Amino acid sequence: MLARVDEVAHDPEALSRLQYWVTRYFGDTTPGVTTARFHAAVDHLMAEWERFAALHAGDPDLDDHDTEGERAEQAGEPEEDLAG
Repeated sequence: MLARVDEVAHDPEALSRLQYWVTRYFGDTTPGVTTARFHAAVDHLMAEWERFAALHAGDPDLDDHDTEGERAEQAGEPEEDLAG
């Protein structure tokens, strides 16, 4: 295994192919750039979280186990008669 890694590490053609795939999948790998990209992605997700939280601040609380009647009651709507 070590011999193969050493062989590839000193093969300009293999290094060129490796650099192509690294750039394709990871973009700029300059130290600090990937960390900055990660922090920017987290900041974006937090901003989206806050935007959606504000957008839905007045929505009634729902639980996956609530029945339709409980949801209507929370919303102040009359409960439908499911029997008729």
